[in-house]
This record gives sequence, C-alpha cells and structure tokens, in this order.
Amino acid sequence: MTQSAKRPDWRRERLLRAARAAFLETGFAGTTMEGVARRAQISKVTLYKHFADKQALFEAVVRELVAEVEAQIAVAVNQAHGAEGRIAAALTAKAEFFFTLLNPSPYAAEFHAAHASGSIPAFDAMEENLTAEVAAELRADGLRDAAGLARLLKSCAWGISQDAKRIGDIGPAVARVTSALMGAARV
Repeated sequence: MTQSAKRPDWRRERLLRAARAAFLETGFAGTTMEGVARRAQISKVTLYKHFADKQALFEAVVRELVAEVEAQIAVAVNQAHGAEGRIAAALTAKAEFFFTLLNPSPYAAEFHAAHASGSIPAFDAMEENLTAEVAAELRADGLRDAAGLARLLKSCAWGISQDAKRIGDIGPAVARVTSALMGAARV
C-alpha cells in the first residue's frame, strides 16, 4: 500500500467540516455545494469528485456524526458499572452529544426530522444498535420485555435532552428515569 493510500484525504475531511458547519448554520435548503466548496477553500470540481450531490454530502456528514456519538457512547459505557449505570451512561452520552451539537443551531429541527424520519440509514443503524445494546443489558439484568423497555428508555432520554436548558441537567435526569423504569420493571 502506498503512503498516500494510508493517509485520509485531507480534502474530504475539510469538505465534511465545512459541510457540517454549513448545514448547522443555514440548514439543508440553505446549504449549497458551491457554498461548501467556498467555505472549505476547495474547488467545486473536487467537491463533486467526493460527493455526487448535496444529499450524499449530508449523509456523509451524518455518518461522521454517528461515528462520533458511537465512540462517545462506548467510552461512557466502559466507564460505568452495572446494567443500570451502563444504560444511563449510553443514553446520556447520546443525548448530550446531540444537545451540544444541535442546541445552538437554528436548524436543529431539520436534523431531528432527518433523525426521526428514517430517511438516513446511518441514523437508523445507530438507533437499532443502541436499542439492541440497551435491550441486551436489560435482558442480562433479568428484565422482561427488554426491547420495549429499551425503546421507552431511549425515548425518555431523548425527551429529556429536548427539554433540557443546560447539558448538566441531562445525565442526572436520565439516570433517575433509568432507575425508576428498571425498578418498576422488576416489580
């Protein structure tokens, strides 16, 4: 393998950074391929070599975001103890990541809609994986209807993040809800 094949393409990385900023600042409709190329200081020809159109660029940005949040979830889970702690840590990591990313954006609703619509495969895969991991923790802890409880816990955590005024409010609230719902499921 050549040295250049081992290195990530700096142009692609620059384009993805520029596109992420553009989508968060101007929304999907307000972002243009020309604007992303200009922001990245890369020609439109180079941009189109990497991404066929704006939808492909948006999906690449989403895949990058999903990889980042999954890495943060893995770190949080590895630092937690017990099923309840691991579940709360995973849900909190996801909620805090998106709160930090989207809270300052006037176009946060577009990302939420894309996330909820099922139209972006990377979001769907992330949600399916997280649901499966939470359900596995619940089953290992001896709880019935693990899949249903996993979906409920995820929904509660997401709702908490949407209602939070500060990032510091998310973790304690998610931990309380996780404890309460798991406790109720044991009865």
